[in-house]
Amino acid sequence: MNPRVAVASGEVMCVADASSWAPLVEGGQLRLICVWTAERSPRFPDAPTLKELGYDMVVTSPYGISGPKGMDAGVVRRLHDAFRAALMDPANVAVRGQFDMPLEYYGTDDYRQFIARRAEYEQAMAQKLNLRID
Repeated sequence: MNPRVAVASGEVMCVADASSWAPLVEGGQLRLICVWTAERSPRFPDAPTLKELGYDMVVTSPYGISGPKGMDAGVVRRLHDAFRAALMDPANVAVRGQFDMPLEYYGTDDYRQFIARRAEYEQAMAQKLNLRID
């Protein structure tokens, strides 16, 4: 079921996803208690961040691009430059703003490091929670 519909219908009590919930907050059907980004949302400036509430975490989805291991460096550079140009295009900026999507962009090396750290973190969490990743 759509998380937005599930919350609005009372099937679940909360939702933690992208801003598909924003219209429900604006319409008064939901109460926004916090955001998971590093900074408060421009659209909902009264909602504190998790860090402001004492939880040392930021959960966002950074933008980056990846390809096969050993990919030609020239191809990597061209793809990176094209992806970055599209990401910074005013039309894309407008869409990200409409959906409260913060710009967290990583270049080639930083994105590689992020993915490695994220995979390690998620594997550790799966083990801690006794979950299997199959």
